[in-house]
Amino acid sequence: MIAPITYRFLSYLSLQMRQRILGEQQSTVWQRFEYNCAVNLLRWSRWVTSDLYARGITSRQEQASTLICKLLHKGDTYIDVGASIGKTTCYASYRVGQTGKVFSFEPLPSTAEELRTLVKAMRLKNVTIVQSAVAAQPGVRTIYERVYQPASSLFESFNVNLGPVVARHECTVVTLNNFVETRGLDKVDMIKIDVEGAEFDVLRGATELVVPKCIQFPPLLIIEINAREERVSLLGYTVSEMIEWLYERDYVCAIPRGRKLVALRNEEQLRETDIDMVCWVPQARPDLFAAM
Repeated sequence: MIAPITYRFLSYLSLQMRQRILGEQQSTVWQRFEYNCAVNLLRWSRWVTSDLYARGITSRQEQASTLICKLLHKGDTYIDVGASIGKTTCYASYRVGQTGKVFSFEPLPSTAEELRTLVKAMRLKNVTIVQSAVAAQPGVRTIYERVYQPASSLFESFNVNLGPVVARHECTVVTLNNFVETRGLDKVDMIKIDVEGAEFDVLRGATELVVPKCIQFPPLLIIEINAREERVSLLGYTVSEMIEWLYERDYVCAIPRGRKLVALRNEEQLRETDIDMVCWVPQARPDLFAAM
């Protein structure tokens, strides 16, 4: 418990100092300070315990970071769909090392610029930033920026309770199928998808990855799925439909407990948890259950 408590203390301390010294402005220096502190703790104990994750105590970003820190390895290829300002990107960069690759998608212009600044300041040589949205079909779409930027979405009707739309931006849209083929990637080890309601849309554009045609084996998926809510029904699908889609493609829902990944038998078990960022393990890769 010492590592996560220490990390939270350092995060709180850096936040207070940012507010006192810089007001509301973002400070890359302090972001780097937080990152370096957390990485040192990560080297020691991976800093966020699986028990905290399983009880849903950690935030979405910390839940994703826990899985990244436990399941990514040197030389892996990681795709971050909805990278935001780059917290999970940073941890993935550290985990995959110089021989690995990280591709981070962030379509919102101001957030993508913050991401670039952070990646440059931290000298993350293995990170490629792609300022595009990801969906089922390529093209150009509108992203709706809300007062609370992390709630921005390709769907105007989503997250209306998190503030009004303050700007609309045209953005290019790619599919993961096309991106992986164009880049000539022969493997993708993990994909994280956190895109404010468009998760299923991203998956529909990744069919050649989840049922491998252009890569060696299906990737492990980390997807934002709040199984206790049906608000995505506003977007034309339900959480149940997305879960069924994954099960039909031989994925198993799992959460880390102790030093193991434990499979959840059905959707009901998932709904009983308090977890937003859910790990989906392809049955073709049973080694992942022993990779913790």
